[in-house]
Amino acid sequence: MRVRINRVGLTILGLAATAALIAGCGSSSSAGSGGGGSPKSGGEPIHLGVVASLSGAAAPFGKTQVQGAELAAEEWNAKHPDKIELSVQDDQSEAKGGVSAMRKLSEEGPDAIVGPTSTTIGVAIAPIATQEQIPMMSPSVSAPEFVSEGGYTFRNHLTTPQQAAATTEWAVEGGIKSVGMLMNNAADGKAAAETVEEIVEENGGQITGAEFAEPTAVEFQSQLTKLVAGKPEALWVFIIAPEAIALAMKEARQLGFTGRFLTIANVETEEFTETVGSAGEEAVWAVETEPEAPSYAAFVAAYKKKFGAEPEFIAANSYDATMLLAEGITKVGGGSALREWLHKAHYEGVTGPISFDAEGDVTERPLAIRELRGGKFVDAGGK
Repeated sequence: MRVRINRVGLTILGLAATAALIAGCGSSSSAGSGGGGSPKSGGEPIHLGVVASLSGAAAPFGKTQVQGAELAAEEWNAKHPDKIELSVQDDQSEAKGGVSAMRKLSEEGPDAIVGPTSTTIGVAIAPIATQEQIPMMSPSVSAPEFVSEGGYTFRNHLTTPQQAAATTEWAVEGGIKSVGMLMNNAADGKAAAETVEEIVEENGGQITGAEFAEPTAVEFQSQLTKLVAGKPEALWVFIIAPEAIALAMKEARQLGFTGRFLTIANVETEEFTETVGSAGEEAVWAVETEPEAPSYAAFVAAYKKKFGAEPEFIAANSYDATMLLAEGITKVGGGSALREWLHKAHYEGVTGPISFDAEGDVTERPLAIRELRGGKFVDAGGK
């Protein structure tokens, strides 16, 4: 099943293979640009900061974020006189570390920033980007409040509520009427919980219980005991780290839960399958659709050659964010001029077409519903 999300709402497009996205990388058009910028002249460096989680719970995702940016810089520098210079700061997967990293980058005076990796950190440092007038684009932050009209933050990634909506719609259309929720005790988890509750109740179902866990938690018995006692047909498990999601699913099974798990795309890792075993069988989630465009295939080949591994959505989004910011900086410079340019740009990246609304959210992205079946990640079948 394929779904498409935008800020207006959720539309089910039907059972289908992933449609090809518009091909092309590194091209855009804009209706104009804001004032106050200084476009780069030939040979002038493009200073891009990168805030990423290179240690702590979100380190696996921060690593791929940096790799996506590094590949983009390498390819850009091979073709343009204005070279990208990356300055990377580790936020340690903590809000305090994110603020410190952002302050260090601000002192360097970057033209723009790629990142951060984690939602909690994004919410913490977004006000700094606006205060310092440094455009910042995240490939993975999903809390709605990361962006705001008049702010300097953007994301080429769907929000957690948008992804949770797609997964929950799929479940309730398949007949699930009762849902329990174990959600991340942070802005993104709370926003997702509200979305899930609204969809379930609008479709005549009920939320049998809602519990929240700290982002770094690895033990959930007290919360799961309450949730399993409610006898839900499906259990939402939204925690950040794949291993933590796996542990929660195993605990739920041990407590007697026999229904279906609904979760997030973070589970598409080898770490998750090794930890969850058979407990996660038929768990479902929404994931941004892998593009079929030639530009994406070229990106995958280049990424595998450079890093020896398959890329995932954060790497691809980080690649696009780096390329898009660099193009804007060469045209109008940084600061408010770049912010205005981004709001008007229509960019064809490796992940497909990218444009932003008045708040800085990507306007549309295709999603697919995936599941764990026989230890493999596959397109979801029957509901």
